[in-house]
Amino acid sequence: MANRSGLKPEHVRIPEFSKLHPVIPRRYVPEWTNDMRNRELIMKNCEVSGIIPKGPHDESLFLDKRERMNEVEPRIRCESKRPVLDRYTALRPEFHTSQSKYQSSLMFRRDDFSETQ
Repeated sequence: MANRSGLKPEHVRIPEFSKLHPVIPRRYVPEWTNDMRNRELIMKNCEVSGIIPKGPHDESLFLDKRERMNEVEPRIRCESKRPVLDRYTALRPEFHTSQSKYQSSLMFRRDDFSETQ
């Protein structure tokens, strides 16, 4: 079902931004969006690819030190890149790691293996 603007619900993009981060610039617009000489060719390529947003509100990647999160890599592709760990392994890392001297809480951890296994 289409809404008032004529767009289907799957094509409506509500901007979402990340949390405030001091390294992210206040506002950044990619240079290719301001290239007026090749504008028609760039817009044609964006339309053909279907993955690059080309609307009037999609020009900035960063706004007020926040990153735009609604036009990033698809979630399925992101989740396929990370290793799958069970909850027990993720919450209880190995005692002897290269980072263990920085994790003082590991020295005081008490695991009751009879309950978990």
